Order: sequence, then C-alpha cells, then structure tokens
Amino acid sequence: MVSLSLELGPSFVENSFTIETTDHATLNLDLSFNWEFMFDRNNPEHIKKIFSNKDYIGNACKALSSRIRGNVSTETFDYFHKNSHMLIKGALLKKDKETGEVRPFIMKENFLAITEINSKGYKPTDITIEDLLQRSFKISLDIQNESKEAEARFE
Repeated sequence: MVSLSLELGPSFVENSFTIETTDHATLNLDLSFNWEFMFDRNNPEHIKKIFSNKDYIGNACKALSSRIRGNVSTETFDYFHKNSHMLIKGALLKKDKETGEVRPFIMKENFLAITEINSKGYKPTDITIEDLLQRSFKISLDIQNESKEAEARFE
C-alpha cells in the first residue's frame, strides 16, 4: 500500500457527536481526524474503490463516531475523563507490536486512512452537570494548592 495525495480537499475533517459512558454521562465530543488515501497505485480495483463512494467523508465520520461511541460506552465518566485521549485513539489507531509504530485506521471500502486523531474537547450535555464538574475541578485545584502551601510551611 502506498499513500497518495489526490488533492481532493483538506487533509483533515472535524466532527462533533454525542457519547455516553456506562454511568450515563452524556457528552458532546469535538474531534479532528487527519486522513489520506492509502492504496496500491498499480491495482485498478483499488482506484475504482476510491471513487465508488460519493460521500466518503460523511461515511467515515459515521463509522469513526460509531467505533468511538462503542469504546467509550464501556467506561465510567471518571475513567473517560482521566483517559479520554487513550480511549478515543484506541478505538481506531493501533500500535504495531513489532515496530511500536501507530498504524492508521483504513476503511476497506475505499482505502481512506485515518492517520491521526485530535480531541478538541468535550462538554456534558446537561448544564447542571457541567457546573458541578467545574466546581469539582475548582475544589480539586484548591485542595492541591492548600496541600502544597501546607507542605511549604512545614518545611
């Protein structure tokens, strides 16, 4: 397989969708995916497949969001919050056991390869939960600051 740039537009796509954790926290997730086509230039069947799908970006977004939803739905919000980057990337990109390199996620129907995923953030869909989370984060930061101040005074 060879990576080939066809200059069909930007090399990334942004997508927003809702996910839900096992403890029923619903979040709006904003992601950006880098993509390119990876196929055998000398294989006419590969070339036909690339152009067989008129909405390759829309179909890719649906497939990717489905895989990410499935991966996140098995975890609690707390685990997702602490490991969101690993969970999101792990749904699509896998490490080669021999080389340690991250392998792209290639859609077999048209050889569209997702090479990188960047999280632009997430927000709870319920405003009251978002307020509670912000208070919780503030309290956590205050506790950490007080702990460090107490430690400094002790020394």
